[in-house]
Amino acid sequence: MTVSGPSLDVTAVLHEGRRSLAAALVCLVTVVAFETMSVATIMPDVRAELGGIGLYGWAFSGLALGEIVGIVIAGAWADKTNPVRPIMAGLVVYTIGLIISGIADSMFVVVVGRVLQGYGAGTVPAVAYVCVARGFDESQRARVFAWMSSAWVIPSIVGPGAAGLIAHQFGWRWVFLGLIPIVLGVGALAIRPIWALGNPATSDPDRSTGRTIMLAGVAVVATAVALGGFQVDELAILALCLVSGGTALVWAFRQIAPSGTLRLRRGMPATVAVRGLLTFAFLGADAFVTLALTDVRGTSTRFAGMVLSSAAISWTAGSFTSARLIAKVGPRVLVTSGLCFIVAGIATMSVIISTSISPWFAFGSWLLSGLGMGLAYSPLSQAVLSAAAPGQLGAATSALQLSDVLGFALGTGFGGALIALADRHDVEVGGSTVHGGVNLVWIVTGAIGVLGVFASRRMSRYLGGPSDGTSDDAGETAAASAVAG
Repeated sequence: MTVSGPSLDVTAVLHEGRRSLAAALVCLVTVVAFETMSVATIMPDVRAELGGIGLYGWAFSGLALGEIVGIVIAGAWADKTNPVRPIMAGLVVYTIGLIISGIADSMFVVVVGRVLQGYGAGTVPAVAYVCVARGFDESQRARVFAWMSSAWVIPSIVGPGAAGLIAHQFGWRWVFLGLIPIVLGVGALAIRPIWALGNPATSDPDRSTGRTIMLAGVAVVATAVALGGFQVDELAILALCLVSGGTALVWAFRQIAPSGTLRLRRGMPATVAVRGLLTFAFLGADAFVTLALTDVRGTSTRFAGMVLSSAAISWTAGSFTSARLIAKVGPRVLVTSGLCFIVAGIATMSVIISTSISPWFAFGSWLLSGLGMGLAYSPLSQAVLSAAAPGQLGAATSALQLSDVLGFALGTGFGGALIALADRHDVEVGGSTVHGGVNLVWIVTGAIGVLGVFASRRMSRYLGGPSDGTSDDAGETAAASAVAG
């Protein structure tokens, strides 16, 4: 159909709508990033007031499990209706979670709020991907994704320090409650440009959607059961929870992940597995850095928050470095190097916490770990997308995201369980059970990082390598020729 009249004005309106949509998506990501980085800083203050050290790790793993549910449900919902509906529902749940955590009188109530916040946070990337696909041309999408990624930079740098200052001046509750008007304002800003996308052209039911939701639900419940076993003293109940939850989790993950992922089969399966090992190692340790610095070394919350911010700075630097080098050296070298840096950072952090070395050296330690995360994280995504066949892109990226979030949930969950066990059984170092617990966290996350180093050697060396575990000599030859040329 030909449109008569001033076509230039129509084009201008269209471009303005796209700018508004991009701004809305960036603002949504920014809000989630601020909350994520801020809460990691104030959790020692929450624990100091409410107690419940046994549930400390659940404040993080609960968020991750809620994110899985939010990602799956919102993604399926947005495929069938106007995406404004799932994102608004997610923001409502997110706000309720902030209120619950902000007025909580126990650590259990904080965890409940965090699970709801996780659901709301999970709806943002799920809906954002749909909005970018519907609202922007192929040539514009890379730029929008770059803007969305950059939305994490300022919150990662400013959020921890600001949260520490707010907690010191007004109390930790205002970190949660102070975000509510911002969430509501951003939601109001996002309604119009997202609503303008309309309903999808087709909304035929996809049989695989229901199955994916079911499998994600099994994975969430199974993880919660396995981690929940550490909350009881009876060894038989703990064993039952670990066996039943672990078995169900392995079954669900195997249905979603590429064949051979748990066996570290060469190529894409190993790459998907390494993503989970990476997030387990780094995020599992990162969640307890503020607790270790404040409770063991006696630093302020603001100081500990700045240490977290240092990792965000070097993460960004590592990401830019990997983007420049990946075509030349391939993802395997970057991922292996990144994991080595993370292990080194965890090891040096454990020394800083356990000795009289100045806590200022913690900045160097976590700068090193953040650099490793920046070097390794994006190349894993690129390696999976490069290796997946066109008809397997959706399945491959879903498996990668599930491995990513499960690594976060299990790393923080097991870390919290170790600290809880140390507290219940009086495992002390220097007279502190928290010190004994975080030492166990460093050991476990460091060991997982070492496992990731060895697992990364089973990735394809260059982008475009085979996904089925066969030799990637052809890929190496092609990459070498491109570099030589």
